[in-house]
Amino acid sequence: MRFRFRINLLSLLLCLVVAGMFGLVIWRGEIKGAVPIISSVFAVLSCLGFAVFSSGDMENGKLSFSGGALILLLLFSSGVLLVSSGAFNQTLKNPELETEIFETARAFVFGRTLAERFPFEKAIIIAGLDDKGAAHQKTAIDNILKGFDYKMEVIAVEYVPVEKFDQGRRMRISMKYSANDLNALLDKYPDYTLLISTVGLPPDAQKLKLWNDFPIKKAAIFDGFTRWFGKAVKNGRIVLVSTYRPGWTFFPGQPPDSPDEKFQMRYLLIDSENIEELARKYPGLAAL
Repeated sequence: MRFRFRINLLSLLLCLVVAGMFGLVIWRGEIKGAVPIISSVFAVLSCLGFAVFSSGDMENGKLSFSGGALILLLLFSSGVLLVSSGAFNQTLKNPELETEIFETARAFVFGRTLAERFPFEKAIIIAGLDDKGAAHQKTAIDNILKGFDYKMEVIAVEYVPVEKFDQGRRMRISMKYSANDLNALLDKYPDYTLLISTVGLPPDAQKLKLWNDFPIKKAAIFDGFTRWFGKAVKNGRIVLVSTYRPGWTFFPGQPPDSPDEKFQMRYLLIDSENIEELARKYPGLAAL
């Protein structure tokens, strides 16, 4: 059998399609895992197969069954490669956008869990201000409220000054307030029963007056430094903490639609029932 490689318009077009597809994948995605690798092989083989075996059919003005089948295989395998490699996923090479997508899910799950466990509480949300006064975490607050689904009353959202800490893959923030500063702020709302902080607690948090009013008053921490609050979580004074799962990585493909699935991939919810188990599993997560 003699093989002939014929260059005609359709062969050239298919070669350009394959080249463009791999260019898009290299630019926007990555060939990682069995599905992208296998689909890449099929795309290349179907293109070469058409050029070697079926391109000559076009001289007769018609396309043979084998030629049509190879083109369909090329289109199918190319589509699978583009989707599985994450070429259409804007978050793959945009960590800031990816972080926003996952943080939105984190806030929703955190708020929903609080509302399910402690419905009808009167909550104060503490968020952060940067040096220019712009409110941080507005999206997070909006999605915490969305998770509440009107099961919890928010009597105030207060903003406090914060400082940032670069921890490699993400920025951590912590409030600059002292315990006395926060006590003075909370005294404005004597009827609150749940303090929700998106920026952790003051370094001298043991001086907060809300601990003296336990179990009527409690705290929950959405973000911020949490390691030194393990004992307060264990005894129930801090009822819920959301933190990053140790060892998390950026997700290489299209994130799942479910906020719960996104949350499980990157975050942990810590409470009095699981803190000892999580502290054993992840040394350094919490000091008990």
